[in-house]
Amino acid sequence: EDGSVNWQNSRVAKLKVYHHNSGHTTDTPPGHAPSKPDWMTGWLGAQVDEHNKKIITLFGTTGTLYGYEDDQEPQINGMQWDPDHPAGIVSYNEVQEWTIRYSIFHPFHTHLYHMQIASKDGCGDYKYGEFYDTIASAEDCVVRFKTANIGQRFVIHCHDLNHEAVGQIIWYDVRDVPDDHKNTNNGDPFKCPTNYHPYVPPKDDKEVDKKLEPFEFSDKYGHLRNRL
Repeated sequence: EDGSVNWQNSRVAKLKVYHHNSGHTTDTPPGHAPSKPDWMTGWLGAQVDEHNKKIITLFGTTGTLYGYEDDQEPQINGMQWDPDHPAGIVSYNEVQEWTIRYSIFHPFHTHLYHMQIASKDGCGDYKYGEFYDTIASAEDCVVRFKTANIGQRFVIHCHDLNHEAVGQIIWYDVRDVPDDHKNTNNGDPFKCPTNYHPYVPPKDDKEVDKKLEPFEFSDKYGHLRNRL
């Protein structure tokens, strides 16, 4: 049988439905097991070198959020945004193993590489062996990823954009990257934006709420989001 998916009176997809005669029916659909490129397989069984293991700690709120109080500026491993200095060096084309801490308060997001959950029992709603690009777990979460296919400046940050805006964003330098896998911008090596300055909230709470509305936030920091 044929079927179609329509949107606004136009067919956007055509379906071919096949029947089988096994006589077996079930309410449970088969598991989804998409094929993966070679560089995305074998991470969980890989031997990870000690220099590729890191602990990533997210903390600071500049106030009280989620019942958690901390008078420190939002940070990652005690660092804030610095376009000129990486938080560290990561080796290219190797499996990395990071332990993410306190992401329940600061959802942890990576650019370039998806993370695979390596904690044996998973991390709350995050299942062992599944891939994610953002983690928000009440417990320490061990993840793995491989620095393949692209490298140089690798950004990580808190996905609460109010926290990112005040500096909870850092980058690692992925080294020994082949020329054809480097970040480039119009043929030139990629450079982090230097005109980004963390937002300093005014003292008036009402004024804070006004300035941190999502639409205004996006406009204010659009130059950063476009570059990263």
